[in-house]
Amino acid sequence: WSTSHLIHDSSLRPSATVTPWSCSKEWNIVQQKLKVQQPTLVKRNGPILLHDNARPEVASTTVQKLY
Repeated sequence: WSTSHLIHDSSLRPSATVTPWSCSKEWNIVQQKLKVQQPTLVKRNGPILLHDNARPEVASTTVQKLY
């Protein structure tokens, strides 16, 4: 979500798990959508997303992707 609208919505299959690769793929999709919908957010010098409650291997891959 942004302050004005939904940026990206995605759901996993019930049997699917979040992996570093699936998280990275979703981040790429969000990044591309943000470039079009909210370009000022993309031109920042740090992460703007909250990634809460992730397993350590997913969180560390996500942090690497964000920076």
